[in-house]
Amino acid sequence: MTQVKWRDFRENLADIIERVRSGERVQITRHGKVVAEVAPPSRELRTSFYKQTSEAIASNELRIG
Repeated sequence: MTQVKWRDFRENLADIIERVRSGERVQITRHGKVVAEVAPPSRELRTSFYKQTSEAIASNELRIG
């Protein structure tokens, strides 16, 4: 797990999100103390999201484009 200072987190948000997307957990520190942790979603959350999205598309509730 990586620790990143608050200022570095703000300045490099896009890069850090890409690292999280690839499976890395990142702790954000402020004044040397961990104040938050960013982690990829759990398998259950991803499965639930994709299922709900697929159902919405199939029922024409979600329009793309």
